[in-house]
Amino acid sequence: LFIVIVVSESSCKKFLDEIPNRNVATPTSLKDLELMLNNYFNLNSRYPSAAEVSADNYYLTDALWAGASEANRNYYLWQKYDNVNGGEWFLPYSALYYPNLILELLPKMESKTNDVDLVKRIKGSAYFLRAIHHYTLAQLYCQTYDKETASKDLGIPLKVSTNINEVISRSSIKVCYDLIVQDFTLAASLLEDLPSSKHLPSKAAAFAALSRTFLTMQEFEKAKIYADSCLSISGDLIDYNTINSAATIPFQQFNAEVIYDAMTNPPSALSVSRAKIDTTLFSSYHINDLRRSIFFRTNSDGSRAFKGNYTGQSTAALFTGFATDEIYLTRAECNARKGDLVGAMKDLNYLLKNRWRKINGVSLYVDQTASSI
Repeated sequence: LFIVIVVSESSCKKFLDEIPNRNVATPTSLKDLELMLNNYFNLNSRYPSAAEVSADNYYLTDALWAGASEANRNYYLWQKYDNVNGGEWFLPYSALYYPNLILELLPKMESKTNDVDLVKRIKGSAYFLRAIHHYTLAQLYCQTYDKETASKDLGIPLKVSTNINEVISRSSIKVCYDLIVQDFTLAASLLEDLPSSKHLPSKAAAFAALSRTFLTMQEFEKAKIYADSCLSISGDLIDYNTINSAATIPFQQFNAEVIYDAMTNPPSALSVSRAKIDTTLFSSYHINDLRRSIFFRTNSDGSRAFKGNYTGQSTAALFTGFATDEIYLTRAECNARKGDLVGAMKDLNYLLKNRWRKINGVSLYVDQTASSI
């Protein structure tokens, strides 16, 4: 046993002493950095799902709950869990390595090129990605943003370098959100209006992200401004009368409403065969609201399952990106909160007209008005 240990330690030391071939592991050109942004698996498709698993939009029977993963069973019951900081914690932090690496390497490369647009696109994308993953973590591991206490309330550790030996502590929520807003703002100033592919960041996506962030911060005027800016670039809505309600997967990935495509890991609790939609939620949809049949299917026991996912996937992966329907709802809420009920209802009516049943091309929807918030 002593000999085995000595030989093992010697072999390990030799391995650690070896200088790796940096040309294999380290990006050396702008093209390499651009290719890093296309790492869909690590940057777009592994967002946390714990928030929705622990929400009340659905229910599980005892038997179906027992068949879910241990983590999902505990999220569903809001129970303490020894491995609570598993994928929900380390996947966003592991994704942060990519934008941080890009921002560290880019200054050495940009001075050697005349392709200013490419440099701006890469830099803007890196700022966007760093912000969106910090924002995602903040939603799970911080208290709700309160401007009165944000300077004192604990936020998350902010990771802004690739140094894995760096010791970082928790920032305040204010410092955390200040960096998120700063990075999204820088991204908006550098990116093109629309991307070459919807899994890549863009100015429209950065505006959508700023609108969502300021809504979270209850800065409603700023949230409205960025919603306006986003919709001025990308304001398309899908007429749900064009969607096949009988389809198992009604929506395509990268559909017309998607501004930035991202999704969660598929959580076992939310699989179509397991999660049953809350009956009160389902009943809230009007009989002529096409979301009633496009978003949901009826199970053999009469319960409902959710299928209306913008991921275009048949798995339980949830869409976590940005789409125009969200931005219209954000702007409607912001207008309502400042007392502009006409403006609020204008957006709500426009959204619902595109969700309502038509007969012979004529919508059955009647515009609604509001007398109070």
